[in-house]
Amino acid sequence: MSMQGCIAAIRAASQNTMTEVEARALLERMEAQHAQLTADRAVPGLDEKLRSLAAEEAAEEAMRAALARKHAALQLLTYNRALTEIRSHVTAGLSHRKAVLAFLEGSQRAAPGARASVASLALGYQGRYLHEAVDARITAERPDLMQRRVMLDTALADDVVREMRTPGSTDNKDAAYLARVYADAAERSRADLNALGAPIGKLNGWSPQAHAMDKVAAVSAQDWIAFTAARLDLERTFPNMLAEERLRVLGSIYETIVTGIDPAHAEHGTGLKGPANAANAAARARVLHFRDADAWLEYRAKFSDGHVHDAIVGHLRQAAKLAAQLERLGPNPQANMQRILATLQQDVAADTSRASGYRARQGSALRLGTQTTVNSAWLEVSGLVSVPASPTAARIGSAIRSVQSMAKLAGAVLSSATDLVTRAHALRWQGRGWLSSVAESVADLRQGRGSGQQREIAVMLGGGADGMRDHIVSAWHAHDSTPGLLQNLTTTMFRLQGLTWWTDTMKAGAARALSRWMGHNRALALDALTPAYRRVLTMQGIDAPTWDAIRGTAWRGEDGNFYVTPDRLADLPDTAIAALAADRIAALGKNPDAVRVERILAEQRRLLSVTLHRFFADEMRYAVIEPDAASQRMAHHGQVAGSVTGELMRTVWQFKSFPTAFTQRVLGREVLGRMNEPVLARILNTSASLGPLIAALTVIGYAGMSAKDLVRSYGPRDPLSYKTMLAAMTQGGGLGIYGDFLFGQASRFGNSPLEAAAGPAASTAAQILNLWARARDGEAKAGEVLNITLQNTPFINLWYARPVLDYLVLNAARESLSPGYLHRQARSRAREYGQHRILPTMLTR
Repeated sequence: MSMQGCIAAIRAASQNTMTEVEARALLERMEAQHAQLTADRAVPGLDEKLRSLAAEEAAEEAMRAALARKHAALQLLTYNRALTEIRSHVTAGLSHRKAVLAFLEGSQRAAPGARASVASLALGYQGRYLHEAVDARITAERPDLMQRRVMLDTALADDVVREMRTPGSTDNKDAAYLARVYADAAERSRADLNALGAPIGKLNGWSPQAHAMDKVAAVSAQDWIAFTAARLDLERTFPNMLAEERLRVLGSIYETIVTGIDPAHAEHGTGLKGPANAANAAARARVLHFRDADAWLEYRAKFSDGHVHDAIVGHLRQAAKLAAQLERLGPNPQANMQRILATLQQDVAADTSRASGYRARQGSALRLGTQTTVNSAWLEVSGLVSVPASPTAARIGSAIRSVQSMAKLAGAVLSSATDLVTRAHALRWQGRGWLSSVAESVADLRQGRGSGQQREIAVMLGGGADGMRDHIVSAWHAHDSTPGLLQNLTTTMFRLQGLTWWTDTMKAGAARALSRWMGHNRALALDALTPAYRRVLTMQGIDAPTWDAIRGTAWRGEDGNFYVTPDRLADLPDTAIAALAADRIAALGKNPDAVRVERILAEQRRLLSVTLHRFFADEMRYAVIEPDAASQRMAHHGQVAGSVTGELMRTVWQFKSFPTAFTQRVLGREVLGRMNEPVLARILNTSASLGPLIAALTVIGYAGMSAKDLVRSYGPRDPLSYKTMLAAMTQGGGLGIYGDFLFGQASRFGNSPLEAAAGPAASTAAQILNLWARARDGEAKAGEVLNITLQNTPFINLWYARPVLDYLVLNAARESLSPGYLHRQARSRAREYGQHRILPTMLTR
């Protein structure tokens, strides 16, 4: 066949989606493959094989063209939806900038859908993939496997990999079960991503592989490529690709791992050059197919952290983040975000009802790639802010902050009683009584993480399993690298002081309370609910038809209470789901295609599941405060990890994310959540709500300070002292260790307010520099060296261990180094807080 005849045949196979130039390039590649294959040996049927390969690639080109058309349609659809949503926030009273922030990270303002953000949607998908499909399933079916000693069994983990790749290849029933659970969860995420536009093929014998950036970076690209290529199924990984092309792609993968940035779309240290198609990138995420399980395990031992358990967790979390972006912003999220902002800039410029100053400020704020809050929010939601500019700098900064956490947060559990108050306040915001919510919070402490059905409910909703999972993951990482060791030590420190148990207990209780309250309201239509609960539901994007579908799944638990959980949505009849998608089904005509109707129903059921998971995930973070996308954006200011400014911001904001989240979620919702109420009603309702909150937090803050003082052998402070009251309010309000500084304790170590505001690492550095300066001048004291050492030594400040160490050793050392130290300290305490020692300061002869 002539050259032109071959080109015509290729174009015909591609359904004429390929141009003549593209067909000629394909033909040239085929000729190159022919030359390579015949260089060393004769290959039977070579010409026919090459013609078949050319036809296959042409057919794939046709599929790519069809996929491109689908992506274009999804881009337009999501663009219109997102723009409509953001404009509705503007109509509700938000500025254009704040409307975009509401779309990305949520708003506290009481408006429909104000909490249904991209960030919270990612939490909803995480609940669907990880909490429901993995945690809750194992808890219900095989709770014996949810044990640390089981999950840390290397033989079991290795067999799970073997079973995922070849079912039935081992005699290990536990491994076979876990492999099925992991594979089913991964398949759920794959199906969702494909429905959202990602062309991920179903792979048999797949297992997730994680890469340790520092381990890969420790070897040259050539060494990594050689080691990896020897263990890959090259034909499956790189079909129809020349040897030199395979090496080039592996080199690109190496660069992606060690920098965290895809070189096809990025410029090292500066972020994206141009918008990347996230849907197509999802299909490339599984590019490495190992020859067999042993090859996978050999790679893991050399270039991975952890094992299959945390690899699947990481895979599902990443899938959740991607699914949220695809659903709200289409296959190319960044391109759509840029287009939306450009349209909003036009809206602002054309709005002559706004002052010129407003138009100028908003116009400059609605940009990506600049130091704006909108850009910072986008970097957080997309995850780009975590891609390190310098992996080495990021590891060093993380190590410094880990040491500071282990040294200075060893008594954090004593300040965590405020969770009882924030949980009660979150339930009150939904229409619960204040006293009954407090009583329920305290009663739930007896249940702990729960057992049986109560544990299953909590785990399903994302409460009570995080601490155990982190403990497992960190233990796998402990011996592999310095970051892994520090992670393990930090996790161990929180577990030893009881904070892990406390947090899991509070989350589990909050999850069950939210589920019970929803079940309690099952008989009421949306309009019949209390205004408070209706406001919360509508802010989460739950309208009347959605609420009717959700409340129809309420079920009675063994304790006699009714609950609502996302897993029961699978039992809803198709008629109930069809009611939510009536407009889309009607648009198909009088005799709709059954396959298309089934696809619409499946998509609607998925959206309903994610909506309910998102509701519980977001509302739980009001009950047990955690840094969210908004507080993280404030902390990072869009500065990527590993950059000078990025590491500086993370160091300065260490320990401040929680008070920021507390202010933004608890106080912010009180102020902004009532903006649609009449002024007088707003003042009265806010006062009525904040009064009990402040009073309860002050009492809890005083109790927390008293507990800290008790372990230091001091009695309670004078409750009538204004200093005590202010310190209690600050402690209860979430400032934690900064409450100690603000009212006189931390300042005794030589810090200025500016140094303390700069963060614990900078404060410690300032102490050391001040001490060095005094030593140079001959004014340093040995007691100061001891104090700085004690304040920065991990584990030594555990709340129950430090008093014993003080009593047995340290107080005597202080007296030896600085005679009269303990007497001066006791006199100062008595003068400022009316406190007196209740135990001896040290052993006496």
